[in-house]
Amino acid sequence: GAGTISLPTGGLTSCKSCAPGSYQPREGVMYEYCPVCPAGKAGTVSGAESNVSGCNVVCAPGTFTDGTKKSASCEPCAQGTYSDENATGKKSPSKI
Repeated sequence: GAGTISLPTGGLTSCKSCAPGSYQPREGVMYEYCPVCPAGKAGTVSGAESNVSGCNVVCAPGTFTDGTKKSASCEPCAQGTYSDENATGKKSPSKI
C-alpha cells in the first residue's frame, strides 16, 4: 500500500514502511524506493503516504535539510553559513 515499499524475501514479497523523512504515495509498486523530503523539510512519521503528511517538520531559520537524504530533523547550519527564513535547505555564506 501507499507509505510502503515492496521487498523480495526468498521468493515472497513483503512490505516495509517508509522511514521517517521519506514517503511513498504509490500503491502496488515493486522494488520501489521512498522519495526523501524536499529541501527545507524533515519528517518524523514512518509509513507516510505523501510529502504533506510525511514531511511534517519545516526547518527554522539557521537550520536546514538539503533534500538528498532521509532526515527526521533539521540540522543546524555550520559556522559562517545560514539558511533563509523560507527554509529552502540551501546554506549560503554568512553576510557580515
